[in-house]
Amino acid sequence: MAIEVRLAARRFWRVVFGRRIDVHPKLIIPDLRAIRQAVESGFGFSVLPHYLCADWVKKNRFTLVLKPARAVTNRIWLAFRKYERHLRKIKRMLKFYQFQ
Repeated sequence: MAIEVRLAARRFWRVVFGRRIDVHPKLIIPDLRAIRQAVESGFGFSVLPHYLCADWVKKNRFTLVLKPARAVTNRIWLAFRKYERHLRKIKRMLKFYQFQ
């Protein structure tokens, strides 16, 4: 299972094991919470973020199979239309994230 056609599992595998993996998920679900529920229901396994599973591991709903020494991170892009840069809400966002 993966949220974006094998992207999360591939990134995890590359960061943790230093090489690519050829994965063909049997089920693709576009929501991390739904993936978590599918895993709990026995549909397989997945790479899921710590924030989503830590409590479930603590309550023995999940078993942590691997905790990598090196964190796997995701880059998040903030985007807006260039011609809207002058809008107050865009300026606030840029100021908040210190892009100005």
